[in-house]
Amino acid sequence: MVSKHHARLLEAILFIAERPVSIHEIKQKLNIKEDKELEDLLHYLRENLKKRKSFIQIVEMDQGRSIQMRLDPEKKKELDIFRTKKKLDKELMGTLAYIALKQPIKYGDLRQVRGKKTKEQIEILEKEGLIKIEPSGRSKVITTTLYFASVFNLDPNNIKETFKEELKKRMIGIIE
Repeated sequence: MVSKHHARLLEAILFIAERPVSIHEIKQKLNIKEDKELEDLLHYLRENLKKRKSFIQIVEMDQGRSIQMRLDPEKKKELDIFRTKKKLDKELMGTLAYIALKQPIKYGDLRQVRGKKTKEQIEILEKEGLIKIEPSGRSKVITTTLYFASVFNLDPNNIKETFKEELKKRMIGIIE
């Protein structure tokens, strides 16, 4: 039997989080020991959303290691006008798009292409949680994050390819 209190709490956690929430964090917060109990809670929430014909989805990310609540991709574009998050300027978006297309990309390679402001832009994008930087030998490698995938409603298991597809669609829309 699903605890209604746990179900409401899990829904609130997923709603308030602006990122995928790890299974570990959820189990810890809800004091859940068994995977089955969490699976039952998720099933209950998904069925509830389905029954109400909600445009909200609960999706597994990072090969099932985290969960996120998101807007149905079909409705996202239509409802994006209601977003209150700040927008990134064109230069930052250009750098972010380049990283998304070329990831994983070495910091030095990115700086060669994007120029002098790269360090400042990387700091902003990392602070926003859209990219992560990891050491690789004597260099640093930059990739996008699961949060990036959620913001742009991309498949978290195939960010680079779904980003390319979205980019193509937008370019075709502009050309037409």
